Amino acid sequence: MRAWLRSKSGGVFRFVAILGVGMIVFNIVFFVWVSPGEAFQSFLALNANWSSKVLSCLGEEVDVVGRTLVSPQFSLDIKRGCDGIQVEAFLFLAIMSWPLQVTRWRRFWGLLVGPTVLAGLNLLRVASLYYAGVHYPNAFQTLHMDVWQPVFIVVALVLWATWIRWAANSGNVVHSVGH
Repeated sequence: MRAWLRSKSGGVFRFVAILGVGMIVFNIVFFVWVSPGEAFQSFLALNANWSSKVLSCLGEEVDVVGRTLVSPQFSLDIKRGCDGIQVEAFLFLAIMSWPLQVTRWRRFWGLLVGPTVLAGLNLLRVASLYYAGVHYPNAFQTLHMDVWQPVFIVVALVLWATWIRWAANSGNVVHSVGH
């Protein structure tokens, strides 16, 4: 019985352990060394600049001061947590640690496309929060905390599940049978 359980659950336990430890290590490195640094502040400012470009496509006139979107009606400061990096790291680690044996090419595409989609979604999120702050200020907090946070997590899970399905159906999966 023990051997059967080990053969069936070993991959799942390995996956959960690698993902869990990976997220702990990522968060320690991110919060202790990366996020307090100047490079991360520059990254947040870059997010503000890209978000301002999205807003200009929507007809909004907004200036960028450092990491803050500014207009006479509203200002939005992009802080740690507004960057989407933790959800991107989760998706990256989930793809890397998933026990499915697929070609490196399939894993590479998952690692490239998934976080890129989340980064683009984050720009839309920031732009929509600014837009809500200007035009629908009463909806800002709900949109910020109750809508976008779960949407971001659900999208990451959908991207991961989509990658698993795509990778498993590629014909490049190596199946192993435990005894």
